[in-house]
Amino acid sequence: MARIESGRVRPSFDRLLRLVRACGFDLDVHVVPLDEDAWTLGEEGDHLSPEQRLDRMMAGVDLLEEGRRLRGRDGDG
Repeated sequence: MARIESGRVRPSFDRLLRLVRACGFDLDVHVVPLDEDAWTLGEEGDHLSPEQRLDRMMAGVDLLEEGRRLRGRDGDG
């Protein structure tokens, strides 16, 4: 897993599917229109370490929770 996360190994789709299933999950793939914003964010994250990616994700979670808290205070949710 560390080699995959670091980019040293690029598993085939079949290998990735077997890893996901070994963890007790399944992989459901859909073809959808390209979201340029998501693509750009993904490319920006390529150079980050796993710790930096986690920090970025947790900041997003904090922002989401703060938005929910503020919405609840206004009586909207």
